Amino acid sequence: MNGLLGELLISANKITEDQLLTVLESQITEGGRLGTNLIELGYISEEELTHFLSEQFQLPIVSQVHLAQIEKSVLHLISRSLAIEYEMIPFACENSVIKIAVANPIMTPEIEELEELKSYKVQFHVASEVRIQSFLKKYYHSDTKPRFSNLLYKERNKLKAATGNEDGTQLDADQAKLYIELAKKDLLLVQDRDQAIHILMSYLALFLERVYCFSMKKGKLNLWISLPEEEANSLDELNPTDLPWFEEVIKNKTFYNGPMMPAGMEKFVGALDIQFPPQVVVFPMCIKGHIVCVFYGDNFFSRAKIGHIEVIKKLIAKCALSLEILILRKKIIET
Repeated sequence: MNGLLGELLISANKITEDQLLTVLESQITEGGRLGTNLIELGYISEEELTHFLSEQFQLPIVSQVHLAQIEKSVLHLISRSLAIEYEMIPFACENSVIKIAVANPIMTPEIEELEELKSYKVQFHVASEVRIQSFLKKYYHSDTKPRFSNLLYKERNKLKAATGNEDGTQLDADQAKLYIELAKKDLLLVQDRDQAIHILMSYLALFLERVYCFSMKKGKLNLWISLPEEEANSLDELNPTDLPWFEEVIKNKTFYNGPMMPAGMEKFVGALDIQFPPQVVVFPMCIKGHIVCVFYGDNFFSRAKIGHIEVIKKLIAKCALSLEILILRKKIIET
């Protein structure tokens, strides 16, 4: 793909011939795809490269939100060895249609012929190698080099600098309002509790880099859903009285927004590898006066300030209303 991509980028005036030669030399010593080396050398951003690949190969771009909340049953549709070999990640499957994110669009005809996919209609989406590799490490435990994580972190910082939003509030007020309106429409269509929570989590992920949802049953907290998905089995059957933040939030049905206070939270901090971000939020979801789940959120990766707190509260409140509607709908049907 090197020659084709390089020529296409030059033709589109995205890079120069001298830059391409420099990138090819870097690729020999550093490895990785041409695009990754272009990003690393600062000749093109990850966003620019992804949009360019999307336009050239007529493939939609897969969003960060979709890649961050893939169900295990979908991941199991493609073996670890093939996912790593072809740099691809299945992220959705419904009615025998499987959606796959790829880093190299030229490989799509070969991927479609794989025995594991013969019974599916395949829809391809594009993502940069940087992002694909980060999720291969997360889901398939690939031996991904630290350079990819470092590149993602650098790209995030460049985006903040470019938008002038060093405090982490990258979305402006109009964008935030738009997401509330979209969330309202999505939540009106939910058919069950899990779908409602997944929709809420996808919108919260626009404002928070990490979100953890804990269900509340018989006075105990259990990790239900997380973005990005984590394996944290030690966070089941937690007693809120052992977790000062959660105890306060549950007791007073209030919202915590402030600094990380490790005292009494050692088990929680250790299990989630939080490493003390400067600001965290903890908030309950109440239905008819009862807390059904508690959310924890932070900006773990960038350590940026959490913005749009009121929007986050509104999203949670609207999800709670959608769950109340589901309860009423069920009562109408069953009585």
